[in-house]
Amino acid sequence: MWVALGITIGLTALAVVRGKSKVMPTDTRSASLHGDRAKIEFLKRYLVLPSAVEATEFHIVFRENNKGLMPGPSDFDIRAAVKVPPDKVGLWSKDMGSPKPSFDVAWAYELLPKEDRWSIQSTPTYYERDRVQVVTFGPEGIVLKRVWSQ
Repeated sequence: MWVALGITIGLTALAVVRGKSKVMPTDTRSASLHGDRAKIEFLKRYLVLPSAVEATEFHIVFRENNKGLMPGPSDFDIRAAVKVPPDKVGLWSKDMGSPKPSFDVAWAYELLPKEDRWSIQSTPTYYERDRVQVVTFGPEGIVLKRVWSQ
């Protein structure tokens, strides 16, 4: 619970500090937005991007639980695939520790459109810690990232 609360506070503070609109409740798929720029700008509201992003596909669910008799931390599940310059892939796993054994990322493959720029040929590297999963495909410049509250 404390980890989720800390992540929620961090996400909200980041949105305010960056001057972006506040993190708002949403259930949004990138397919509902038009163009890479719109998708990237939307993703920036909910996820820290450690490098430039060329393209993204995502499903973001963010619910505020600060109303009612017993306010609580927000619930969220942020699932994103990002296309970055291949030399920037390492920035996305910088704080994740050592690579881990593979885990299920079917959620991510469901996000990827059937376009050449999202084609994956290399072997993935998996990272996981406290409700954060990162999978990198270095040569393609593709990063899969999931962050969730519970």
